[in-house]
Amino acid sequence: MRTIACVLLAGVAAVGCKKESAEGGAGGGSLGGEPIAAASTDALWAFAPANLTVGVVIADGALEPLYTGTLKALAALDKAPGGSTFAGMMRTQAKTPIGDVLDRATLDSLGIDLKKGAAVFESASAKVAVLPIADAKKFAAKLGAPLGNGGIQLGPMTCKEMSGRLLCADSQASLDATGKSGAGSLVASWPKEMRGQVEVFVAADRLGSDMPLAQPGGLRASAVIEKGALTARIHVVGKPTGPLEAARAGKSSLAGGIADLQPTGLMVINAAGLWKMAQAKSGELPAEPLPGGVTARDLIGAPSGEAIGYALPGLPLRGIGKVGLANAEPVKKLVAACDQFAPMAPPGVTIKKNGDKCSISIDPKAFGAAQPGMETISFDAWVESNALVVGLGQYTAKSSAHPGLAPFAREILDGGWLFAAWGRGSLAGAPLVGDPAQIEAALKGEPIAGLAVWGIYHLSEFGMAARVSDDGIHGLMRVRTLWANPDDVVAAVEEKVNALAGGDTSAMAAMGQLAKKYPGTPFASDVEAGAGGLMAPVALAGVVAAVSIPAFLKYQQRSAEIEEGLEVPPPPPPDMPPQ
Repeated sequence: MRTIACVLLAGVAAVGCKKESAEGGAGGGSLGGEPIAAASTDALWAFAPANLTVGVVIADGALEPLYTGTLKALAALDKAPGGSTFAGMMRTQAKTPIGDVLDRATLDSLGIDLKKGAAVFESASAKVAVLPIADAKKFAAKLGAPLGNGGIQLGPMTCKEMSGRLLCADSQASLDATGKSGAGSLVASWPKEMRGQVEVFVAADRLGSDMPLAQPGGLRASAVIEKGALTARIHVVGKPTGPLEAARAGKSSLAGGIADLQPTGLMVINAAGLWKMAQAKSGELPAEPLPGGVTARDLIGAPSGEAIGYALPGLPLRGIGKVGLANAEPVKKLVAACDQFAPMAPPGVTIKKNGDKCSISIDPKAFGAAQPGMETISFDAWVESNALVVGLGQYTAKSSAHPGLAPFAREILDGGWLFAAWGRGSLAGAPLVGDPAQIEAALKGEPIAGLAVWGIYHLSEFGMAARVSDDGIHGLMRVRTLWANPDDVVAAVEEKVNALAGGDTSAMAAMGQLAKKYPGTPFASDVEAGAGGLMAPVALAGVVAAVSIPAFLKYQQRSAEIEEGLEVPPPPPPDMPPQ
């Protein structure tokens, strides 16, 4: 059983195995790899026992690419600076008393056929497993398991071949009932988007009683696996109650028109209901006026509970952030008076009026963070009819980059997500920020730094999203790696990545040239998208917080000092002389 567990864990790598050429390969100009060829999971769900409480199914045809892809990832990690140590640790974990599960010879000796699927089921009265075994006799001989009456005894589990598969159950009665319960129809009611090559079900009574859901229907999850990519979904079924009910949201009112800009990074918050609850519990707020004559209570009532940020494709690095406003007037007055914050800004931060905008710039030198090639960070803030808008960097600059809109981004923009964060792109070909000599010294002196660089250059897309709807809680995750590309592209890029991770900074520019050599591949599209997608939303939030919070606190402190200076001291007690 440990062998099967190791094989299941190998699915995390999801890096595929099929070999293609760069011309017309798996990429084909799309943003994902080629979907792996796998059968429906229905045939495996048919073996589930009645009253199922837990079920995990991997479709026929899914284990082979997952296993081979894991071997490929480990081989690539071996070549990375400092990577062989970590690869060795993983290989050590794969060694079992019956052999090394990362060695094909071990699998062959066990009679394992990775073209077959696998499943594990559990109910209150039965435990059932479907193993990817092609030769039951070889399997039994390798494990030294008793073989008789057409069955194999594996400790407490009894196994037998059925419908071309090896089934195991915790009792003969459970084994005899396998495939006769009709429980396999469970997944037939799942929405199409919830189906995948890997599917999971957990009954409500196994989730505990703390879930804030009425009429609980359990958990269902799935993963759609592509070459070098994975999209996972989870749905906890039920009716939201309490504060969770207020977390339900529709499509963001700030998302209009963003899809046409082909963003490479997104951050979305749509928490209007939760924000209203927070406003109601805000309590007493300072009544002292802020710049523009507005008060803290005016400002706390202004936001709508929505926010969105997006990175624009190509260079220069730039992006836009919007905070939804239910009442724009207080924020408009504050922005119009933003120059009053200038005397309170920390050294290196400049705040000034620029027409109807407030312009803010940050000099990295003032914070000891300046490096060769690192420019002053600047952004503008202004108010539209329904939002406070922040433009980061050269947000009005035009770019010739048209990398296309990723399907995951489309789903975020079109859906009613409570929270979502996503980015795609590549640092390959981006300008080198920092002193090359210092970077080379750091990479050569710290193997873990080189390994971190190796990992960053293998990540091409990452996203997470969550929402609450009438039927429960939904989660979504997307990961895409360099391995989504044809094998010859991966080999060419990894050669440069390994050189960079080892301290050769000239390899960065060479990586950018590879995008021109392999047009139409996911790698070329990621290079065109640029580096901002994975960085800009977080950077935007960090810059705004770093500037606005200290300035606001300093303003509050100065106001308190002024009030204290104007306050008339109370008269001294009768037994004390005047001061």
